[in-house]
Amino acid sequence: MIRGVVIVNLADSHEESLTMANHPRTSRAARVQVPFSRELWIGAEDFLEVPPG
Repeated sequence: MIRGVVIVNLADSHEESLTMANHPRTSRAARVQVPFSRELWIGAEDFLEVPPG
């Protein structure tokens, strides 16, 4: 399941492109451009309403 998350303290028009490693466990992985805006889509297994700790 995919959940939509809205960052309320970001302007509606905010858009930028972030460069990230294509694989989180190695810094030698290819780099990819990822869009970042006010509305994010996150796999439910990666989302917590309250972070641990």
